[in-house]
Amino acid sequence: MSPLWERIKKVNLVKKLVYALVGSVSYPGLNIFNKLEITGTEHFSDLPRENVLFVSNHQTYFADVICFLHIFGAVKWGKKNKLGFPVYLFNPYTRVYFVAAEETMKANWMTRLFALAGAL
Repeated sequence: MSPLWERIKKVNLVKKLVYALVGSVSYPGLNIFNKLEITGTEHFSDLPRENVLFVSNHQTYFADVICFLHIFGAVKWGKKNKLGFPVYLFNPYTRVYFVAAEETMKANWMTRLFALAGAL
C-alpha cells in the first residue's frame, strides 16, 4: 500500500467515520435479527490499557472484528454484556487493530474501506 494510504489509516477521524458507518449498517443484524449474546464484559475493567490481544478462530468475513468493535464501544459507554441502543457509534472506540490478509483487504471497495479502520 502507498505511504499516503498508510498515513490516512492513522487518522483517528477517518477510523471513527468508518466505524460509525460499518456499525450503523451492521447493528440491526447483530442486535435485532440475530440477538448477539455477550458475556464477560465485566472483565474488561481488569485489563491493561495497552497491549491486549483478542483472538478469534473464525473465518467469517469481518464478522468477528465488527462484533468486537460493537462490544468495545458499548463497554466504553458503560454497557455490561449487551449492546443497547448504539449511541456509542457517535464516538466509537478506535484504539483497535486487526490482522487481515493483504489479498483480502484488496478484494473490493468494502474491504478497502474496512482496511482504513485498522487492518494490519
